Amino acid sequence: MIAQGTAWGEWGLDEIKEIIGYVPNGMETGFNFEAIMPDYTVSGVNDVIGYIISAILGVMMIMLLFRLIGIFLKKGLES
Repeated sequence: MIAQGTAWGEWGLDEIKEIIGYVPNGMETGFNFEAIMPDYTVSGVNDVIGYIISAILGVMMIMLLFRLIGIFLKKGLES
């Protein structure tokens, strides 16, 4: 283990209340988001392999995003 506790900004409502003394109304009644790969894991796969798959997919998505941005910028400069 590298560090103890939770990652910055990934606190639950109980941890927020402990940190600042109350839970803001917007956090109690906010929206719920279901992640594609919760906790960077893939169901049915070893956690380490799930982390690696998650990292690879994340890098691929970022590369695709920058590729698309490059294509749009190139088309904009040509016109």
